[in-house]
Amino acid sequence: YGSQRSNISLYNRTTGQTTLVGPSAEARGTEFGRNVRTMPINWSPVDPSVMFYASNVVWKSTDHAHSWSRISPDLTRGKDWAVPATAGKYASTITPSPAGSITAMSPSTRDIKIIWTGTDDGAINVTMNGGATWTNVTPAAIKPWTRIFNIEAGHFDSQTAYAAANTMSIDDLNPHFW
Repeated sequence: YGSQRSNISLYNRTTGQTTLVGPSAEARGTEFGRNVRTMPINWSPVDPSVMFYASNVVWKSTDHAHSWSRISPDLTRGKDWAVPATAGKYASTITPSPAGSITAMSPSTRDIKIIWTGTDDGAINVTMNGGATWTNVTPAAIKPWTRIFNIEAGHFDSQTAYAAANTMSIDDLNPHFW
């Protein structure tokens, strides 16, 4: 399994054939189909028959990507961010738009109902009940335009996750870890 053309593909080594197996274009639509080229695809470490995929929402498959269900709302900041001061003279030309995507996802190794996500616009969310509800747990220190590029569910504490981020888009070249 891998990503191809803003969707999930399945490569068959025997035949050399690649098939798109992610959520259909109709299911994703324009509202739920915002991807980046490194979209997260994860098998559950608790139940290997469960696969998760993220665009700006989280999708779940229990039948090896034959069918998908959306288990989250849009988890990005959407229009909820201000233009950073580092935009300088270009600040007046920037308009917030719902363009964020989930760039990091980590299903818990302890509980199949727990999934952590991070976005390319600086939001961290978690579900403790398999996607029925999601909680924004973004630390106050994470600013809009921060790209969460990796998140890891705690291996010993279900209430913990570790996130790594970069803030190059707000003119901060230092790595960040929460």
